[in-house]
Amino acid sequence: MTFTIKERYIPWHCKISSRWDIEPLTTGIFFNTISGEDFWKHLPSRYPKHYYGFSTKIRSNVFLGQRLRYNIPKRKRLFHQAVLVYYEISSCDLYIVSKATNKDFPWRETLSLAIGVKWEL
Repeated sequence: MTFTIKERYIPWHCKISSRWDIEPLTTGIFFNTISGEDFWKHLPSRYPKHYYGFSTKIRSNVFLGQRLRYNIPKRKRLFHQAVLVYYEISSCDLYIVSKATNKDFPWRETLSLAIGVKWEL
């Protein structure tokens, strides 16, 4: 199982019409952890000291993206206030350090793209 805590910052939005908004910049951080014995927080004793520089259990991530928001009219709402389409480009601590210390580390392995739909209650 994977658990994630995410904090998003949206500094401004632009109203396109009475129902549509664009959020031209979304940014933030998130942390992932994985349950199970195959991943570790501290280096197991079977490895020499400083053999691995990163925990395999916890990843720190940063992201940038944009969102397009459709505000559902109040008379048509059942449970949701809005529907959003978004994309985010992200990277984790391990990939950023790998790219910074190795120019040959490919960008396609450094960055991730997420595309999605979100329903706001």
